[in-house]
Amino acid sequence: MAEVINTIGRRKTAVARVYMTLGNGEIKVNGRDYKEYFPTGPLQYIVNQAFAVANAEGKWDVKANLDGKKEGFLMRDPRMVERKKSGQPKARKRFQFSKR
Repeated sequence: MAEVINTIGRRKTAVARVYMTLGNGEIKVNGRDYKEYFPTGPLQYIVNQAFAVANAEGKWDVKANLDGKKEGFLMRDPRMVERKKSGQPKARKRFQFSKR
């Protein structure tokens, strides 16, 4: 039996599970071919980029289960922590005001 490499990636509510076995380069995402799941060229290029760098194109079969936002996208949440301001204990919190 072929060895299966599996890993998981999470971000907020999105989860990606990837299973890799030695094979002929077939890539399935949620049971569909990756070219059908990612219709645009740049997204398909990103899928193959890691294999191209590792000189492993066409050597691994990949099965990925993606579960993300309801539209079917896996996106990074762009919100960032606001920086702390000087003269305040935190980003928005102020020191207690004293009238007298």
